[in-house]
Amino acid sequence: MIPRSMQHVGRLAVAAVAVLSAIAVGVHYLGGSAGNEAQQPSRGSAAVPTYGGLEAYERRCKRINRQGAQAQVVYEENKEMKVGDSDTVRAAVTLDQSSPPEKVLPRTDAASGPGLVVSCRLQARLTASQYEFEVNDSDWIERSVFETDTARWVWHVTPKLGGDHTLTLFVRPIVRQREEGGASDVSLATESDVRDYETRVHVNVPWNKRPEEFMTRTASTLNVAEGLVKALTALTLAVLALLAAVVSLRNWRTKSPDS
Repeated sequence: MIPRSMQHVGRLAVAAVAVLSAIAVGVHYLGGSAGNEAQQPSRGSAAVPTYGGLEAYERRCKRINRQGAQAQVVYEENKEMKVGDSDTVRAAVTLDQSSPPEKVLPRTDAASGPGLVVSCRLQARLTASQYEFEVNDSDWIERSVFETDTARWVWHVTPKLGGDHTLTLFVRPIVRQREEGGASDVSLATESDVRDYETRVHVNVPWNKRPEEFMTRTASTLNVAEGLVKALTALTLAVLALLAAVVSLRNWRTKSPDS
């Protein structure tokens, strides 16, 4: 038989072990939570970027501006559109000269132009005849290869005339950085070389767009504003409708016995 005093001591030891185990588990849990909270940003603070390449990007861009970088221009060589339907025209300049054009501009009839030397900042614009196409933005649009190897452009183009036409892509591969106390970026950019590339477009004319297309073609032939042709056409139709109404009224009065 174990004395009661020894049984009491044993119970106290078991209770002490249980308390110490509970304290250890609690400390471990609180320590893990604190570690997780230290790793996770609070909801009210901005998340710190996980990459540290900003300085590397800046050094890369400065090196490209100082030495130049070999690149290729990728553009859409052929397209097919419909009068009145907006479509996209894409172009890119990539430092990856080994990449095939169809990979740079997927799902397009892409072609690559001759190699050229670019700076970190470059510009492109898409132009066309105002009678043939409506382009959403015909100004110079700037892109950069600061943190990527490929600069891309997208334009929305709406054809006005049926037939075969041409869109012209201009690329300004070198836009110099503004020097302190020097000229503006724009004036420095105009001094750099400009390359041009043509996209051949075949435009179909749906039957419901033929009257509108006819007016645009007339304006193009006469070299006048398209709005003027539309206004004259509307006036002519109104006069013809009025004359038809007058003739119909006279015929009705002639046939009526009460006239």
